[in-house]
Amino acid sequence: MGRRASAPVVHAAAAVPTLDVIDKENEVKLMADLPGLTEKDNDVQVTDSRLTISGEKREEIEEGGKEGERYVSERRFGSFMRRIALPEGIDQDKIDASFRNGVLTVHLPKTPEAQHPARKIEVRGVA
Repeated sequence: MGRRASAPVVHAAAAVPTLDVIDKENEVKLMADLPGLTEKDNDVQVTDSRLTISGEKREEIEEGGKEGERYVSERRFGSFMRRIALPEGIDQDKIDASFRNGVLTVHLPKTPEAQHPARKIEVRGVA
């Protein structure tokens, strides 16, 4: 049998979750990709001015070595934390979060004062 080429085993820290933030009329909606996690693996907290998403993805270690030794490992494991500044006008008592199919969704309802739709400003040319 030929010799197997030597490849490094890479262990990368858990990645910071990627986010989508959508500013809607009545709320700000935040979605974070957290693949491989369950709702029990992450934590969402709010303070006066920021939302913190944290958690940990634990490495699944195969025992027994039936599959052979690890050749390349690119999956990310470990703890993560992401802090997001809250916009003004969020009703912090009504913030809620749900988790489905590896996506954390946080609804940040706006206070009634912050729910005013944008007003179009006419731009005029100057002669």
